[in-house]
Amino acid sequence: MEIHLTEAERAQLIGMSVASARLAIRAKIVLACAVPEASNAQVARDLGIAVGTVRKWRAAFARGGLDALADEVRTGRPKAELAITDDERAVLQRWARRANSSKAWLARHPRFHMHFTPTGSSWINQVERWFGYLTDQLIRRGVHKSVQSLEQEIRDWLDQWNDDPKPFVWTKTADEILESLARYCRRISDAGH
Repeated sequence: MEIHLTEAERAQLIGMSVASARLAIRAKIVLACAVPEASNAQVARDLGIAVGTVRKWRAAFARGGLDALADEVRTGRPKAELAITDDERAVLQRWARRANSSKAWLARHPRFHMHFTPTGSSWINQVERWFGYLTDQLIRRGVHKSVQSLEQEIRDWLDQWNDDPKPFVWTKTADEILESLARYCRRISDAGH
C-alpha cells in the first residue's frame, strides 16, 4: 500500500517526531513508507522495529491519515505524560536537524562510528568495563609463568579482539531519553537566571 504525503502532513509528521516516543516512531514509519517502493520489511530493518509494527501504522495512516496515528483512549490509570515546553520542543527539533546532518556526514565517512554514552556514565566506564572483560576472559582464567608470558598472552588476546571487536551496548527507552533531554533543557535554560 503506497503512502502519499502532502507538505503539510510531512511537516506535521516531522513535528510529531519530538512530541512523544510513541508518536515519534509512528511518524518515522509513515515518513519512511512515503519513499517510493519502500517495503514494510525494509522500513522495519531501517528503523530497527518489527515488520508488524510497520504494517499496522502504515495501514492506519492509509485508512485515517494523521488522526489515525494518535493513541486511542484506554481504560485504567493513564501513564504520566512527559511535559515538554515549547522552548524545549524547539531545542529538540534543532538537535534533530543537527542529528540528520550528522547522519549524512557519517554516511559519507563510513570509517567513523558514533557511540552513545548514557547520562550519568562516562567514557571511562566503557574503558573500565573493557579491562574487566579482559581480566575475566584471560587473566583470571590463565596460568602465567612469567611477566613476559602474561604480556605476550595479553598482546595475542588484543590481536584477536581487534580482529573482531564488539561494542559495549547500553539500552535506554525513548521515553527515558526524552525525559533526560527535557531535564537537561530545563537545567540549561535556568542557568542564566
